[in-house]
Amino acid sequence: MKQESWDRMLFLCIGLLMGIGFILLFSFIWVNVSEDKSSEEGNIKIAESEQEIIDNCSNLDVVNASYCLIAHIKPFFIYNVTDDDLELSFEEIKERGGDCRDWSFLSERLGKDLGFNATTVRNDGVKGLFSAHRYAILWDDKNYCKLDLINNVRCYKIKNT
Repeated sequence: MKQESWDRMLFLCIGLLMGIGFILLFSFIWVNVSEDKSSEEGNIKIAESEQEIIDNCSNLDVVNASYCLIAHIKPFFIYNVTDDDLELSFEEIKERGGDCRDWSFLSERLGKDLGFNATTVRNDGVKGLFSAHRYAILWDDKNYCKLDLINNVRCYKIKNT
């Protein structure tokens, strides 16, 4: 092949690679902007009080109420290891965050205020494998839900015994 043909082919390859690069770059930017926008479009603002969350999640069944609670708590969720001797108020947990214990107790409290049965469950962990963890459970006569700010919500039908 002539030098002119090689130059033309090299120019074409460089142009093609630059085009693919621009497409990938704009795709990356578009996805990130879209994700940010979709979280803003969720229309869930940070609650001012526990009562505001209760008002927003009332009159729902336990499954929908569980998802509603997590949706209203997540905007201010901050994981921050906390001394178990501290009992954090709503304002304190909003400002400084808390660990799984603090978030579970908040979910339990809100669940009870919504009229559901509620408790927390503590997994003691296994030394050297995984640490202890706590999550909340809300239930009624048909369903129960595990509310875990780290793993979200999982709901199950209660089996008739």
